[in-house]
Amino acid sequence: MSEGSDLQSAIEKLDHGGWNRDNTVQRSTFARIAATNALITEEILEISLGCLPHEEVARRAVDIEARALTAWQDLPEFLRIDVNDPWSSRRSPLELLFLMYIRLASLDHHFLLQRTLSKKVKAGSVNSLLSVCNEIFRIVVMMVDNRDYFRDFQIDFVQILCTHGIPAASILAIELLRQDQSSQSAMTELFPLNRSDTIQSLSVFAACLGTIRPDSNGYQSCDRAKKFVKRVLDVILGPGPAAQGSAVEDSADPTLCTPLFEQGNDEDFMHWLDGVHWDQETWINFT
Repeated sequence: MSEGSDLQSAIEKLDHGGWNRDNTVQRSTFARIAATNALITEEILEISLGCLPHEEVARRAVDIEARALTAWQDLPEFLRIDVNDPWSSRRSPLELLFLMYIRLASLDHHFLLQRTLSKKVKAGSVNSLLSVCNEIFRIVVMMVDNRDYFRDFQIDFVQILCTHGIPAASILAIELLRQDQSSQSAMTELFPLNRSDTIQSLSVFAACLGTIRPDSNGYQSCDRAKKFVKRVLDVILGPGPAAQGSAVEDSADPTLCTPLFEQGNDEDFMHWLDGVHWDQETWINFT
């Protein structure tokens, strides 16, 4: 709303893209990116919730994914966090939280598009979906490992667990179980999950979900996901097929649409994941 010299002075503090030159992550910075992301998210929802022909869904998905990638690459360097060493930026907890949100929101576009392609046209790339899930989960687990850094933002922390961590962890857990039950030749065609690292990360994540208090807004989602991940780990690390079958029967939980672990029946949990009534309204729910 400024005019004259005040307006000119404000413009001079911005770069050619309209971003501040101080490399600071402010609430207005985050709000601007959130507005851009909302437009992309709306387009994804249109093709995932709509009744478009398969060819149109596939065509629009390719276009949306390309623009989502461009939107991330066009961000200035100080807004594109180095997830391999986020602490080197020496950001405040609030700024770092904003940067985590920005990166996860960008990755979520690709996650939702791959899930849409898989469900709508049966054409999604398993490797692409697993790759983006692996990257999302790596960021979430890194935040879990450094939870004390975000101790003043527990509502945001739980929201990240629910919105980003649970879907990614669930898909990786199912794939880990599938690869564990597949022959070596079949596994070579799949996204190469590191078995040891994935099991350790899932264990850390499940333990974190177990610390969410019943009065927290995302408790029910965290509790259900914790049970699911622990059951997958029990099957993978169990003593043998006979004992695994018995353990699964004993731990039957109707909230998870059991039985989950019969061969060829691993989609049951994904139906629950798609149809679950999340405690915090999110657009991961397609159905």
